[in-house]
Amino acid sequence: MGTGNQVNIRYMYATLLFLVSGGLLPLLFLPWNGWGQLDGPVAISLAVLVYSAAMLSYPVAANKERILDMTFWLFAYVFLGLVPLVQLAERSFPWPDVYSDRTLVTAQLMTLAGLLAYHAGTLLGKPSKASPPSSGSLTDDFAKPGGARQFLIVSGIAILVSGALLVQSGSISSLFLPRNALESVYETKSQNLIADQLMKVPLFVCLIVGLTMWKRRAFRSVLPKLTTLLLLVLCLIVSNPISNARYWFGSVMLTLCLLFVPWKRIGRFGWTAGYLLLFIVIFPYTDLFRNNLDGDIQTAGISDIFVQKGDYDAFQMMLNAVDYVEMNGTTHGKQMLGSLLFWVPRSLWEAKPLSSGQLLGESSGYFYTNLSCPLWAEGYINGGFVGVVLLFGLYGFVSRRLQSKYEESRRLSAMSIYRIVVPFLSAYQVFLLRGDLMNALAYMSSFLLFAYLFTRWSGSRSRSQSHNLPADRADSAVFSRYTRSNIASR
Repeated sequence: MGTGNQVNIRYMYATLLFLVSGGLLPLLFLPWNGWGQLDGPVAISLAVLVYSAAMLSYPVAANKERILDMTFWLFAYVFLGLVPLVQLAERSFPWPDVYSDRTLVTAQLMTLAGLLAYHAGTLLGKPSKASPPSSGSLTDDFAKPGGARQFLIVSGIAILVSGALLVQSGSISSLFLPRNALESVYETKSQNLIADQLMKVPLFVCLIVGLTMWKRRAFRSVLPKLTTLLLLVLCLIVSNPISNARYWFGSVMLTLCLLFVPWKRIGRFGWTAGYLLLFIVIFPYTDLFRNNLDGDIQTAGISDIFVQKGDYDAFQMMLNAVDYVEMNGTTHGKQMLGSLLFWVPRSLWEAKPLSSGQLLGESSGYFYTNLSCPLWAEGYINGGFVGVVLLFGLYGFVSRRLQSKYEESRRLSAMSIYRIVVPFLSAYQVFLLRGDLMNALAYMSSFLLFAYLFTRWSGSRSRSQSHNLPADRADSAVFSRYTRSNIASR
């Protein structure tokens, strides 16, 4: 099939996706009586939905593998566009509460401000021009001679640590108990969190590295391949969907899919459609085993789920944030500081802020306070609209830079930390955006730390070996790959 035909087909897919997400889905899910209530809040919600649908659709034409952008706009479309549209039309929300039109409009404007700031940040973060990377820009290429031995050493340590913690926790059978039924053997929440992350995260990082090196044919013997298979089995056991929160199990599975399912085979259209199905249909049922193993599925219409289940309370928590700021004022960054310093024990910091979800839940008088708090609400609580714009401008800028580094490493076939981190963040940022920030950072930081330590140690060992070669040979290899890549792309 000619290049021109492929481009035409992609444009057709992009148009189809926009018509379905921007027109058909709202028609399907919005109650018919809701169309007679097209007031200000509903109209703004429609604008958010159409804007998000457009940002989801236009990259399909180019089939760009910008996975961070893709999941960001998917979250915005579903949780801040489609779901609020249904909730506002019915004036019904997952947690019983009543809001003024002023609060509704303010929350919608907060949404738009964050989306526009993110969009502007991604434009500012775009590399100004293509330039040949230096030998250091490939960042810790540990898929080199000797890399398999380093992989075996690190994987062995990860397996031993995970096994020791599993024995200390009691028994393997505890891994298949509902997470709300588990009894921790540790005295404090911090100790339990550290042990839980040490059991799961190093295994997952090693698994990603092992599968990637195997895919790049960096293993010359059977032992690294068997170790990778063992890591896969262990990772699926300790990260199973029964005893783990769905955000972690989902992040593991989606990261593996993003890494190893060929992008071109499915295409941007297929990935986007799959994610929409996941967020709209599957997501409400992924906490089936939170309290017991009965698996009693209570089905309901999707529109009913949007207004009844706390899984879709993101927009309502933004409404609560507006009311909180109106009554108490902004926290002037106090909540953000508490989130960034989540690792400081409360015994050392008695005035440490509560998580923002808990803060909003208590201020709203809810009996249940283990709640989400979208990143938009975090910015608004800390600094009002200025806080939202600054936070999402920075978020978009960093996302685009990370995405560019990821694309560069793939183009040059360099095994870098970005090949590990960016696919994970693409899957995990759904939880990061939904919040709350304190809990999201606590779990995300451990993955970033172990990914950095792995690549840093392995990369330094590889570089020490490469010092035996003349410097000009190392640099010429980098620039040779860059030149071949550019020629191929033309």
